[in-house]
Amino acid sequence: QTAWKVNLSEIIEKAIENAKPHYEKEKELKREAYSLKEKISVEKTVLKDIDKNQIAKIEKQQEKIKQLEISLQETETQARIEKQTADSIYYAAFNLDFKNPNIIEEDFGDPNLIISKQNEVNNQISNSLDALKLNLEPALINSSFDLLWTDFQRFIQTKSNVKYLRQSILQLAVQGKLTAKWREENPNIEPASVLLEKIKTENKEIKKAYNLRNQKPLLKISDNEIPFEIPENWNWQRLGDVFYTTSGGTPSRGNTDFWNGTIPWIKSGELTDGLITKEPEEKITELGHKNSSTYLFPEGTLLIALYGATAGKLGILKFPSTTNQAICGFFTNKFICTEYLFYYLWAFRSKILTDSWGQAQPNISQDYLKKFCFALPPFEEQLKIVEVVKQQMTLCDELEKKIEKRDSYQERIMQAVVKQAFTIKLETVETE
Repeated sequence: QTAWKVNLSEIIEKAIENAKPHYEKEKELKREAYSLKEKISVEKTVLKDIDKNQIAKIEKQQEKIKQLEISLQETETQARIEKQTADSIYYAAFNLDFKNPNIIEEDFGDPNLIISKQNEVNNQISNSLDALKLNLEPALINSSFDLLWTDFQRFIQTKSNVKYLRQSILQLAVQGKLTAKWREENPNIEPASVLLEKIKTENKEIKKAYNLRNQKPLLKISDNEIPFEIPENWNWQRLGDVFYTTSGGTPSRGNTDFWNGTIPWIKSGELTDGLITKEPEEKITELGHKNSSTYLFPEGTLLIALYGATAGKLGILKFPSTTNQAICGFFTNKFICTEYLFYYLWAFRSKILTDSWGQAQPNISQDYLKKFCFALPPFEEQLKIVEVVKQQMTLCDELEKKIEKRDSYQERIMQAVVKQAFTIKLETVETE
């Protein structure tokens, strides 16, 4: 709708035509200048031959040479002006910064009105930050984030800082700091030590239902491995002790009978840190599935990318699917909230990637994930943590949009000021 054509050949031809008279005038003036130089040379020779005692004749000759030199200077100046004029006409044809005739120039409006709107958004941002701080205050006080709490408004003023705020929220959540008050109000919930037995019993059923291999026994977590203190009714476990995991595979690309079937096949690049509701780009056949190391993960499985550009990215399946070998799946255990696991891995993604850095990129091994320390809360508290995190993430989403709007106004204010000043200047010139 806004596209338009430009006939460049026609523009260049017209430029040559318009520039030609100026180039010809330049040549004419250069010839005239050359002729003046010759005359000056002749007159200087005449001056040398005049007897020194003929003062009047010498002065007259000197004045004649001076006038010729003035004419030469004026001629050379005019020749340069003609060339500059011709060049500006000709080379302007190669300037491709054309104004689109189909786009109406944006009216940035009254800068004072934009400033007023930006002030409104700034007030909204301040209110959002106050709401976030109020929710996070109990967790921030006397924590490693105490500096954030003391000057919250200063730190969270850019979109990039909101990203770090999200990470801080996750860190506080999986340490139980966002649910401290909830624990006080619910002192009689079943502790994680009792829940652990239910998890182990459920895992036996999962192993049997999905025909999974026995997992290797893992060493108990030592005191040196524990990354932070947890509430009294929580429990430290290795991920491999509470989850069954396995990775996917890729059927042979050389066999066309293995591809374009009905079984979804997800690549690591399709994990986007959220629910996987959209079917993947590729699907495999039942024959491809049986003749490869692919595994059909059930709905609710948490997936994590193991290596490549998307290493550490997460997703939760909303339909059964196979994956490639760059993805590890955590089978759902009904006594552990999958979304809590999602937020836990997200909270520690930076550490996971740092620990797993290879020669040129991260390479997370299943063995590493199985040994990773996992803070297990009571089941009811897992659900509460997920609820609280979602609320805070929603506030962060709203805050990001407001910051975006504020920054957009900031850019428009300067553009509006410049345009207004330019318009006033033009009006003044026209009036004069």
